[in-house]
Amino acid sequence: MIPGGAYWSRVRTFSPNARLFLAAATLGGTGAGVAAVLLNLYIIAAGNSEGDLLRILSFGPLGAAAGAILAGPLTDLWGTKRSMLAGTALSGAGALALLIAPVPVVLRSGVALSSLGAAVVYVAYAPFLSKHSTPRERAHLFGMAAAAYVVSTAAGRLAGGFLPGTIETIMPGRTQVEYYRLALLAGVLLSALGLPMLALVVERVRDASESRSRTGVGAAGRRLGGWLRSRLADRRLALLMAQFVVFDGLIRLGANLVVPIFNVYFVRHLGATEAQYGTLAFAERTLVVVAMLLAAPLALRRGPVAMVTFTQLLSVPMLLLLGYAPSLGIAAVALLARGALMEMTVPTRDQFLMEVFPEDARATANATLLMVGYCISFIAHRISSLLLDAGQLHTAFVLTAACYTASALLYWRFFRARPEAAPHRAIRLAALTPGG
Repeated sequence: MIPGGAYWSRVRTFSPNARLFLAAATLGGTGAGVAAVLLNLYIIAAGNSEGDLLRILSFGPLGAAAGAILAGPLTDLWGTKRSMLAGTALSGAGALALLIAPVPVVLRSGVALSSLGAAVVYVAYAPFLSKHSTPRERAHLFGMAAAAYVVSTAAGRLAGGFLPGTIETIMPGRTQVEYYRLALLAGVLLSALGLPMLALVVERVRDASESRSRTGVGAAGRRLGGWLRSRLADRRLALLMAQFVVFDGLIRLGANLVVPIFNVYFVRHLGATEAQYGTLAFAERTLVVVAMLLAAPLALRRGPVAMVTFTQLLSVPMLLLLGYAPSLGIAAVALLARGALMEMTVPTRDQFLMEVFPEDARATANATLLMVGYCISFIAHRISSLLLDAGQLHTAFVLTAACYTASALLYWRFFRARPEAAPHRAIRLAALTPGG
């Protein structure tokens, strides 16, 4: 372990470009945290039903899938800086569109555009950080970027809970929709402050012939075709990929039935105020970070597969308690426990995925899970909208619990005998990215 003084000495060596990115990412994360608390409440307050909300949100995965497809060629052609600028601008434009008129057609377009831009930024950020760091500082930069985003989104959730009430105090006499709109606009404007910071990044422009050679459609098609033929011929690798798709797909299916509407559930069904939910969401993110830090030693002691299976199964009773909570206090405790138990497995799951696949297949395996996940998320939103239209919110919680349980048991069944599943292996902490 690197001593604290040595760690911060590495941080102080970050390039000006890396520092500009960290500042922009922090602003963007804060704005995203505000939206995480208030966007769904804004859509509902504008007169849309909870079923309408899920149908609107289902366009997010579609936009993100389009962004993921476009991001690779775009980054190769434009470079990481211009791709991130374009993605940030598109995401901001989508967020502003959401605030123009809260009617389904505009909301669907805004959600799709915002998610498309966010996916472009997500794909471009890792190459950007690699380009603007030395091998000696790279691990610290990636860790700092992950931490900055988690902390800033948590702070944004806390601020988002208090913004509508603060604005109402300053500007009384408006409707609830207007207070939500103004609070969301404040979050968008805060994120937009990151654009000039990204624009200040100095990045070498590749020679045009270099870009064409890297992005030629014919060459790319031939490389992809050859890769697919070789991988499809490897039945062992194909089976491994299918097993991960089933495990991850069940998590995404279950999570997207209920997680997107936690804020609506607490405010509209349990009677929480926006400030109470924002504070709770901040506490939940903070606890998740602490739990993620505990994941690595647990995986070392029990093995990654056992740790993921056990903690995921432990989260199921907390999820059901949350769905059937008789009071706001019990629901709050259940939310905190569920989030910590379920999401602490993310770093270990990501690391195990990288360990079991050969090096030349890891990126494609990750991309496959991402694309399949977007498709499943779209389907889950649609299923959830039908359940909410029928007044079956509790059924959605039960189905999510069933998906989590099946996923955990299959994970144990698929991978417990693999050598990578043995205890006392060196499990590196992956990026702190929230999952199902």
